[in-house]
Amino acid sequence: MRYEIKNSDLSSFVESCKPLLLGMPYPCYVMDLEGSIVFSNEAVQGLTGCERHPDYQWNFVSFLEEEEIDKTIEHINTVLKGERKSIQTKIRNRNGHVIDVNILSIPVKVDGVILGICGYITSTANEKNLSPSTTRN
Repeated sequence: MRYEIKNSDLSSFVESCKPLLLGMPYPCYVMDLEGSIVFSNEAVQGLTGCERHPDYQWNFVSFLEEEEIDKTIEHINTVLKGERKSIQTKIRNRNGHVIDVNILSIPVKVDGVILGICGYITSTANEKNLSPSTTRN
């Protein structure tokens, strides 16, 4: 019964924040306590190459490179204890391309109870492009 309440609260959170999350210029998602992506914006779909269907929940770990799984699960567990945290990891998109990314993970709390994680993804390649250029001779 408690899981149903949490699931309902997470769904309410997603519905409340959907306009903001859909408008984010960065890929962002909401993950439940089991690691399933329950919401993602179009930028996540562009990054992963996977379309989001309302009845299908992605498992976050399924996008990770195998050598990144353990450290990323440790990261997720830390965030689920209430800590905001960043991680650099590698994901594989649907076309098989490996992408180095930074993920900022923020615990989703409703009435003091952690219900999941909201994550924001930036490609390390894009971050390098955003940094000031060095002058070349």
